[in-house]
Amino acid sequence: MSVKQRIKQLALYRWAVDTLYSVVINPYRAWQIRNRHKSLSGANEQEIFKSIYESNTWGDSESASGTGSSLKATDHLRVQLPALLKKYNIHSMLDLPSGDFNWMRSIDLQNIHYTGADIVPEIVERNQVYADDQRKFVVLNLIEDELPASDLILVRDCLVHLPFEQAMRAVHNIKKSSVQYLLATHFPGSKNEDIPMGRWRPLDLCDQPFLFPAPLEVISENLPGRFKNKSLALWRVKDL
Repeated sequence: MSVKQRIKQLALYRWAVDTLYSVVINPYRAWQIRNRHKSLSGANEQEIFKSIYESNTWGDSESASGTGSSLKATDHLRVQLPALLKKYNIHSMLDLPSGDFNWMRSIDLQNIHYTGADIVPEIVERNQVYADDQRKFVVLNLIEDELPASDLILVRDCLVHLPFEQAMRAVHNIKKSSVQYLLATHFPGSKNEDIPMGRWRPLDLCDQPFLFPAPLEVISENLPGRFKNKSLALWRVKDL
C-alpha cells in the first residue's frame, strides 16, 4: 500500500469513528442521561450525584467524574494552577467537588494544605487512600454546609451541573464563609440557561443571574472545538 493510499485509509477511518460518535454514541449517551434524570426526579443532590458517579454516566474510561477530569483534559490546567496558587500566596485550598481526585493528585501542591470534599460519601471514602499530613478528604455539600476556612476554594465543573436556584445558594454559601478567593469554571461569552439538577451546560459567571465582576485571573483550559472558552476564573469572595 502506498503512502497516499494509507493516508486516505486513515482519513476514512477517522471519518467513520467521528460519524459513529456523533450519530450513535452521543445521542445514546444523551438519551441515557435524560432517562436517568427522569428516574431520579425528586431525588436530592447527594442521590443524584451518587447515581452519576456509580453509573459512570459521563462514560469516561479514566475518571468516573467525567472526561473533564481526565489527565488529557487537564493537561494545560495542571501546569497553570500551581503558578496561580503561588502568585496569590495560597497556603490552604478547599477543592469542592474534588470528585475522584483523578487529575489533582498529579499536581505537586508543595506546602499547601489541601482539603478535597465531595457530596458523595462513597467517593470521599475511596479518596482516603490519598490522605496524608497535607491532604484530607471530607463530605461536604457546597449548597448548604458550613465551609472550612481556606485561602481559596476551587469549584470546578460544579455550578455547571446545578439549576440557577441551587447555584446561587452555593455562591451565597461561599460568600458567607471565611474563604478569601473563589476559583471556578467559567465560560465567558456563553448564554446561561437553567437546567435540572445534575445536567450540564456552560455558564458565564459574569452574566445573569450571577453578575460577577471581571475576574482577577483567567486560566484557559486550552480545549479544542465547541467549548474552547472553558476556563478557570479567579475572584476575591468579598467582591462577589
